[in-house]
Amino acid sequence: MEDKIRSNAEIFRQVIKEQVNIELAYDLESVRWLDGFIDRQRETASDDTKAKLPRQCSQ
Repeated sequence: MEDKIRSNAEIFRQVIKEQVNIELAYDLESVRWLDGFIDRQRETASDDTKAKLPRQCSQ
């Protein structure tokens, strides 16, 4: 399972690098960028795409 998560994360990092020209790492700054990216998608994406986004967690 951990290998699959790591593999998916690497695919995502590559896609973001190619499409947005952002180099993500496994650090707090990248997690903050990803959080903002997901929030921006909630505002602009199609309803189908929005349905696939992670839900916000209440803490």
